[in-house]
Amino acid sequence: MDSNPRTVVVRFSSWLIAGTARTRNWTVKRTSAGPSDDRNERKRQHRLSEKDFAPAYFRLDPQPAPWSRSEIDDILNSANPVEALNEVESRVTSASASDRPRLRRLFLEALDGAFGVLRPFSSTWFKALVDASPSFIATADETKQFVYRFDNADRLRWVLIHALEGLLPENRAQLMMAVIPQARDISILCDIFRTIARDLHEGGAKNERQATSFGNLTDATREALLGRVRELAQTNQIWSQSQPSRLLWFWWGCSLENEV
Repeated sequence: MDSNPRTVVVRFSSWLIAGTARTRNWTVKRTSAGPSDDRNERKRQHRLSEKDFAPAYFRLDPQPAPWSRSEIDDILNSANPVEALNEVESRVTSASASDRPRLRRLFLEALDGAFGVLRPFSSTWFKALVDASPSFIATADETKQFVYRFDNADRLRWVLIHALEGLLPENRAQLMMAVIPQARDISILCDIFRTIARDLHEGGAKNERQATSFGNLTDATREALLGRVRELAQTNQIWSQSQPSRLLWFWWGCSLENEV
């Protein structure tokens, strides 16, 4: 087939208002598909199949899953959660700067719902995640879904709350009270408590999550956490916490705004 443009004469019948038919000759330019077009099409198909070219076509950007199911299982089944989280941090740090936010985000999303009947939530895992919370919170990795924005503090908070849902109320409280004195940073603990249990302040949060209440130990848990907040405030270390505002809101929610 000739690859050069050629002129084609096409005959169209058009009807005039008077009802008489007239025939006109229309000249149309058409370029036939030749060898060069075939080459371009093959090149385009090749580029679509290549990862490096994908973002240029329809904003496609195929990315391999950064965490396999077996990797997540190995981390969660580790007898030493601290070492397991250190390995996660090492994996994230060794990745390119552009890949790190996605690695952290997808790791936390993989943890959400991972604990349950078959994998009970232990005190060692609870403490390890609380101790790791400052580094996750510092990186933020914020994303937007509709009108809402989510960051690592939100993701980790729901990981821990959903993990606590698998325990009896008193067991949840015992986990909290065991970790409160030991945790270096209690920002996430204050956030968790206010999400689970209502504020005492009349202007505070009132929607208690019955599924994850602390039962008869709610007040005792609040007092234990309040004691740490006061301790940090007295030594002026409250400002070195990853989210000082979380501690202040918890303190205020205890109906002690005169102390805040």
